[in-house]
Amino acid sequence: MPGLGFIEEFFEAKTSPRRFGLARMVVGLVGLLDALVTRRELETMFQAQALRIPQFAWLPDLDPAYSDFYIGLWILASVLFTVGRLTKITGSIVVICIAYRFALDLTLYTTNIYLCGLLTLLLVIGDSGMALSLDRVRGRRPEKLIPLWPQTLMKL
Repeated sequence: MPGLGFIEEFFEAKTSPRRFGLARMVVGLVGLLDALVTRRELETMFQAQALRIPQFAWLPDLDPAYSDFYIGLWILASVLFTVGRLTKITGSIVVICIAYRFALDLTLYTTNIYLCGLLTLLLVIGDSGMALSLDRVRGRRPEKLIPLWPQTLMKL
């Protein structure tokens, strides 16, 4: 279609991965702190007198015995994402942990964790592991240009 050239340019534009690598490190640290905050909130949520507002009735409740595993997985994935080890996998795990947190109970909603989840998703899509990462230092991935559109969405 002749009038849609700007859309093709938007999705085909490339940029250096360095800024995205730095953003990955900052968002990964925020995700780590969010996991620690969530651990504390889960402790209060499991108390009998706590008000519960589940997002979805079909979603299984997190058993208190597994909450340490859940938080541990979130912390490990956040640390690995921050240092740039297997960023697509570890970033996806962080996004899933954050999404489960929101689906678990509406009383746990905070905007900074929601924003952290969205930014992590964009960093995973934008391949933020191309620069300033362990995978890059160890030579597993040659540095190449990455798509510009996820960075543009982050700025919005």
